[in-house]
Amino acid sequence: MRDSLYLGGDYYRSLPDWGEVIVQRNDDLGEPAEPAYAHLPTLVRVEVTAASEPAVNEALRRLGLILIDREP
Repeated sequence: MRDSLYLGGDYYRSLPDWGEVIVQRNDDLGEPAEPAYAHLPTLVRVEVTAASEPAVNEALRRLGLILIDREP
């Protein structure tokens, strides 16, 4: 667990070989950190290397998770 005002307080971070995973509350000082997804209480941010992207997307799909946004 880590703490960051930038990420709205407590969050979890992992750095596997294929990228980075951050799990945080969708709360930024009383406002949604991601207003477009205000109904979601928890955000999972996944950054992957280009080579790992297809495998990670398939793993997320098998878990029943959906990709809701992608930054270029």
